Amino acid sequence: MKDTMYLVFKQIGNFATRHDPIVAYIIGTGREAQEECNRRNKAGTAYHYFMEAAEVKKEGIEI
Repeated sequence: MKDTMYLVFKQIGNFATRHDPIVAYIIGTGREAQEECNRRNKAGTAYHYFMEAAEVKKEGIEI
């Protein structure tokens, strides 16, 4: 599998991604990014999600 850069976000509200802080960068597979989100979600009260860096850039968010 090809390694890809993923960004892990911490959701802070019901707004667009641009309002959520980036809390981690993952270079690997989508599965690895999902595992990191699952670990963070299990450890705390906040919800974490990931997006491919290329998709984040398309939304106009600077990385």
